[in-house]
Amino acid sequence: MQDAMPDHEQRESILHQSMIIIVKSLVDHDPNFKHFEHHPLLQFKPRRHHPARYRNQLFSVHSVVGKHTTALYTSLVNETYTNKLGIDAKIFENRAIPSVNSMLVNQAIRKAQLPVSSAPKQ
Repeated sequence: MQDAMPDHEQRESILHQSMIIIVKSLVDHDPNFKHFEHHPLLQFKPRRHHPARYRNQLFSVHSVVGKHTTALYTSLVNETYTNKLGIDAKIFENRAIPSVNSMLVNQAIRKAQLPVSSAPKQ
C-alpha cells in the first residue's frame, strides 16, 4: 500500500499545485484577487530541471482530412519518422506508434503494420 501513497515531496507538490489552481480560479472570477495573479509564490514550480541550453526539436506532423487509407498512413509514417527523424522503418514492424485517432484511422494503422503475407485480401 505504501507504493501507492505519495512521499513527502510529492504531497507538498500536490498541495502547492492545488493551491495555485484554487487561487487562479479566484483570480479569474473575482477582481479582488487580481493582485495575486503574478505573485512569485503562486507560480508552478518546475519538478525536473532541463539541462543548460536545452532545446526541443520540433517536427511538423501532417493532419489529413478525407479518406484514411493504409497507403496514406504508411506515407505519413515514412515522411515523419524515416525522412525527418532518420529512424529506421524496421523498428515499427513489431511496435505500436502512440497516437490518438478515430477507429477508422486506427484500423488503417493496424493494416499498415501487418506483414504483407498476413494482410487480409480485399
